[in-house]
Amino acid sequence: MTDLARPLPVLVMSTLLGIPPQDRADVMERSIDVSKAFAVFIPEQERAAAHEAVVWLRAYFRTLLPTALEEFLRWDAPIHTTTRLTLEPVEVGGRTLRRGRVVVLLLASANHDERQFADPGGLDVGRRPNAHLSFGGGVHHCLGAMLARVEATAVFDRLLDRFTALEPAGEEDWQPSGGGFRFPYCAYRSLPVRIC
Repeated sequence: MTDLARPLPVLVMSTLLGIPPQDRADVMERSIDVSKAFAVFIPEQERAAAHEAVVWLRAYFRTLLPTALEEFLRWDAPIHTTTRLTLEPVEVGGRTLRRGRVVVLLLASANHDERQFADPGGLDVGRRPNAHLSFGGGVHHCLGAMLARVEATAVFDRLLDRFTALEPAGEEDWQPSGGGFRFPYCAYRSLPVRIC
């Protein structure tokens, strides 16, 4: 029974979190040490192992931060749509769009294209490559993309340093930027979380 019950929760959580298969044995070993910390009585010799495991897991998750941030951007882009004006006839999907046509680009849809992403509906913090379009592309690439990445990295670094858990504490409340739907910017009016 131990051969099933012991690795199963870690395997399921590793899969859901997108932890690469080659790292799962290390994560499982450290998770077992961390779980000992929740016992009613922790022998002195096991306290150090539990503490070391927490430090190791925090450091490990920090190594996933760059790919996790890109995946968060892909999975729920801050901008779902944008528009372009054709300056000359353009062929798209076998059809020609005349000059002067307004084209609505569905960036969020492109970020979930099964031809581009394996399991596009899944959140995979280890996803590589991750050629999402959340910041646009080419000459229309967002000028603030690097700043947004630096800011997000700083926030998640600080969260990893200060807290052991972050979990939902209620329903999120979307704040559309116009028209009563998520166009073009997506934001939360509130996102209740519990931090420990």
